[in-house]
Amino acid sequence: MKACKTLATVETSFAVIDYLANQRQPVFMISIANGTGINYNTLTNHMATLEKLGIICRENEKWRLGMRLALYWTKVKNQKEAELDEIQNDIDRLNAA
Repeated sequence: MKACKTLATVETSFAVIDYLANQRQPVFMISIANGTGINYNTLTNHMATLEKLGIICRENEKWRLGMRLALYWTKVKNQKEAELDEIQNDIDRLNAA
């Protein structure tokens, strides 16, 4: 596969997501800026986009991960369970032969 250029904006958004994933409770935006090293003005735009997409949410003036990520996790889990079922069916067919 040809090497592709990565997008810094996506990496920045994931830095926010990773930071929030490692917090035990909602945090202020200044904490996110300090914890990630992202410029506060830049962070404001990322936060607005991630909030609009349901990736993060605001509780009063603090931020946490949103439920959309949990929905993605559920979809991945369901896909993996379907793969396991298919493998088990193949094993059962081979054992029956």
